[in-house]
Amino acid sequence: SAWPPPSAAINDALVPGSVIQIWKSPAWYDPATGLAVNANASGVVGRGFGVLKSGGWYLNDAGLMWDAAYAQDPATNLSCAYPPGAPPNCTCFAEHAADDPGGASHATSLDCCYDITRPDELARVLGGEGCLWGEHIDASNLQAFAWPAGLGIAERLWSAREVNDPDAAFPRIAAQVARMRARGVPV
Repeated sequence: SAWPPPSAAINDALVPGSVIQIWKSPAWYDPATGLAVNANASGVVGRGFGVLKSGGWYLNDAGLMWDAAYAQDPATNLSCAYPPGAPPNCTCFAEHAADDPGGASHATSLDCCYDITRPDELARVLGGEGCLWGEHIDASNLQAFAWPAGLGIAERLWSAREVNDPDAAFPRIAAQVARMRARGVPV
């Protein structure tokens, strides 16, 4: 598994079968130019490597809600509405350059959008990870940070891509929260 940003130079040096964990936003930016580098999940699987998503799923982000975590499909950075009887209406979600000291938001463009649909490439989208770490996380607040956003991630990862309606997922999340509370987990 390669953990640093998957630049073209790193990807070209990896052996076949390597897995890249995407832990920043879905497209990287050259800090000197602010331009996107084609090394998002689509670029990784297009080069024949496996990919895992963790960017956007950091549970130590106190603002991450279960439905926002659930909405993030590891195979795309598009946010789509599916109106009945109409084609999907999709846009890219906002990108932030984690390596930009000012945390500047970069304008999205079609060059940064991706939607992995080829079966051979989808097979290399291996899943994801809800990450939880930080110097302020300890036994007193671990559960509060992990849940229920972690449930949204789990629901997204075990559901088919086409199963992506937060309203339909809510009863499943609520049932799991009830089971966890009954077992003494502070959700």
